[in-house]
Amino acid sequence: SRCRQGPGLWTGESGGIGWNPQGDHIAVSYKEEESNRYDLLALRLEGDDQSDLKGIETFELAARPGFMEWTPSFSRDGRWVAYASDETGQMQVYVQAFPEGTGRKRISELDLPSNFPVWSKNSNELLFNSRTAMGQSQIYTTQYEIVDGSFKHHSPVPWNGAIRDGQGNGPDSGFDIDPEGKRLLVKKWLNQEVIPTRDHIILIENFFDVLREKAPANH
Repeated sequence: SRCRQGPGLWTGESGGIGWNPQGDHIAVSYKEEESNRYDLLALRLEGDDQSDLKGIETFELAARPGFMEWTPSFSRDGRWVAYASDETGQMQVYVQAFPEGTGRKRISELDLPSNFPVWSKNSNELLFNSRTAMGQSQIYTTQYEIVDGSFKHHSPVPWNGAIRDGQGNGPDSGFDIDPEGKRLLVKKWLNQEVIPTRDHIILIENFFDVLREKAPANH
């Protein structure tokens, strides 16, 4: 989709957008029209959802010439941002401090493409999408802690054996975790040969109330 926020701030295609929990910054994976690579920018906001929300300034989060950075995601305290970069030759997941951009480290330890980091909302857990040796999509998780201001994480392990069809690294491999950290929301194409058109966003409020109404749990 085309993204614009004020005169001269940013314009182009987006490879993912992440809101920080405080609501005063957006991380944007942004592609210049003349290039075919994505970089990460942060947009500082002013205002609230009851008035005009305006973009005030932008600054670089990750912009390494010749490489792609995309799918940004903020930690639940807003102090860290995770994203994927292909600087190793394939997508891997990294974390760095926000907004300083310091303490950057690779989180995915697999020699397989990894992408779409998602932070748990109630625990020190970071999830991401990867791929099995058989080409399936596998969701991994890593526990982390902050020690003397540094991000420390454990080796990633499969999240409850969550495997799904697909290549595990394309634009349709995104997912989310529920607020209690017990269930994942994923999508699966019934016909893998059909390439969907992504030209709009649907926002569902009170999602789990809607889900319980449409698909009540069996007791």
